[in-house]
Amino acid sequence: MPLSPRDPRYVETVMPSRLYLTTQRPLGRTYTTLFLALALLGGCATTPLLKGQAPSPITQKVKAEPPSSPAPSASTTATAANAQAPNTPTDAAQPPTLATTTLAAPETAGLAEEAATRSDTESLQASSADGSMNPLLLAMNKAYSSHRQGSALLVNNPHERYTNPELPAELLQWQRYFNHYLTQGGLQDTMTLAYAYPADTVIQGQQAHLTWRMIRGQSPERLEILLKQQPTDRPLITPYLALALGDARWKQGDAQGARQLWQLALSKSSWTPLTREARHRLTPDRTAAMQLGLLLPLTGSYAQLGNHALQGVQQALADYPDVPLALFVGDTQGDEIVTEKVVRGLVKQGVELLLGPIFHLEAATAARMAVTLQRPIIVLNPRKSIAEIDPASQSGRQHPRWIYLNAFDPEQQARDMAHYAVKVEGRRRIAFLAPDSDYGRLSVTAFRSEAIKLGATVLDPYYFPEESRDFSPWLKKMVHVDPDTVAQRLRRSSRYRSLDPADPPAPTDRDEVEPWADFDAIFLPVAAQQARLVAPQLAFYNVRTPTVSLLGMPLWNSPELLAEGTDYLQGAVFTDLPADRKASFDNSYRRHWDQDSSTLSMLAYDSVVTVAQLMRDMRMEELQHSYWLSLLSRGEGFAGITGPLRYMPDGRSVRSYPYYQVGNGKIIPVVLDEPQ
Repeated sequence: MPLSPRDPRYVETVMPSRLYLTTQRPLGRTYTTLFLALALLGGCATTPLLKGQAPSPITQKVKAEPPSSPAPSASTTATAANAQAPNTPTDAAQPPTLATTTLAAPETAGLAEEAATRSDTESLQASSADGSMNPLLLAMNKAYSSHRQGSALLVNNPHERYTNPELPAELLQWQRYFNHYLTQGGLQDTMTLAYAYPADTVIQGQQAHLTWRMIRGQSPERLEILLKQQPTDRPLITPYLALALGDARWKQGDAQGARQLWQLALSKSSWTPLTREARHRLTPDRTAAMQLGLLLPLTGSYAQLGNHALQGVQQALADYPDVPLALFVGDTQGDEIVTEKVVRGLVKQGVELLLGPIFHLEAATAARMAVTLQRPIIVLNPRKSIAEIDPASQSGRQHPRWIYLNAFDPEQQARDMAHYAVKVEGRRRIAFLAPDSDYGRLSVTAFRSEAIKLGATVLDPYYFPEESRDFSPWLKKMVHVDPDTVAQRLRRSSRYRSLDPADPPAPTDRDEVEPWADFDAIFLPVAAQQARLVAPQLAFYNVRTPTVSLLGMPLWNSPELLAEGTDYLQGAVFTDLPADRKASFDNSYRRHWDQDSSTLSMLAYDSVVTVAQLMRDMRMEELQHSYWLSLLSRGEGFAGITGPLRYMPDGRSVRSYPYYQVGNGKIIPVVLDEPQ
């Protein structure tokens, strides 16, 4: 007669309604497993998860310096070039309680997150009350619930955090927990995870795919640390880590190390799709998965920019040797008429996806042709007007989307800065000083719009000629000491004199009029040199940090910003690409091409990586090739060179941009109490 789930001799290792984790261990052997796991949970496994404490930060840094690999040969012809590579846990409604950890502190978390966390806890308690919940999982929930009450101090690195907003509720819990473990988990947390299940437990199905996609977005250093922590007799996530670290080693030029890690993944994996992927890495299929058409100016005035982007594409092809893509390169010469002819020629040759161009007019021409010829295109330009050419922008989902934009979008960066100013620093009145250019006006408009949504008051912006070095005419207006405002203030002071003898006398001439800043933040989307020049001029009018926050953009992140000291800039904040990932790409690019990378090479690289990852994921999930276009705008996005990259329904791409602060002669990452 089978045992009842309420019987103390019976312990469920999986929840009843849906299996996300499977185990081949018979029930008679689970009692010993439970005893060992509870012993760990009662001891060191729960040590870092005390109330009010964050897990011990990871301080170990593993730096890999693999031998350099030969640079791929560049091709600038418009003919085809075959781009070969160089040599659950439990029930759907109740995932393991590990997954209920919320990263944000209760005092800073949004109401929706608090409600989700409270719902998780209440449902788990209810499961425990009716005896349907594994006591082991309940103990783990208690440990992580107490930790949830503390504030986890996180470096602002959302680029390391994979999230998929379209997951069902049961997998969102696993996603929350596992993201926390990947970014902050120490050795004791690894033991908690590894020994929470029998040794032969295998993550399966949708949860396995989610686990893989979260792991592959981690940095090589973090992957190596996590892999070293895994117990040899509990390969729960070892094959995932080995496969991802092998991919990273290959990109770093360490082919031998990569193959050893792929072999480890193959030997440890019991999940068929992961096993199949490891075999593909070791013995790649040379049959082209897709034909790409590249639209770049390879001759003429902008040839250098075009060749930078081409090198980024070729490096991406080399970094994904198991996804051979056929590359057709078209030279647009930086001309609209030539661009139209090249697009037609590439489509006749059978390309399935177009990449490029760079400049606005070329890109708009190519986008119109792509819609006409019904070929998807990823444009390396952030102009919203290009995406709006697509009929899907006017008709919603009634038409398939053909146009996507992959660019570092200044509008998104400005919105992120507005969020930082209002939500993080609590600024309420914001002033604006920007160059009279498309970039300046676009950034200011996006910032103002977001700040208003967040409840801040925005003042009228001031625009100066792009090459200005003296900003006093506009600063005087901002602090009310320009001639017209001074005259008005003098007239007002003569009419309204205070009768209180303790008040200072009203100004009687221009020299007595003091600057008056009626704002607590100023947004400066200017170049680094101009930021360095405007800061002391602001200080002259008593506008200084931290009383008034100085807010910048990625243009600030230049050695020019620190060229003459940071006395007047200390405390200023700007946003930019993740420094660690950018440096990693720079090193890899320099090793391949013996020159520094550029933003265009990064964007071109990410565009090809998008396709390569999509092909890998479809192969892993055994999806038909015809589905690829519908998956390009999937909610989970892709693991780009600078972190998560997503294409939105309107065709524009979004990324995560960390914040940086000007310190004493250096740039330092901003530390936030909650992730962005």
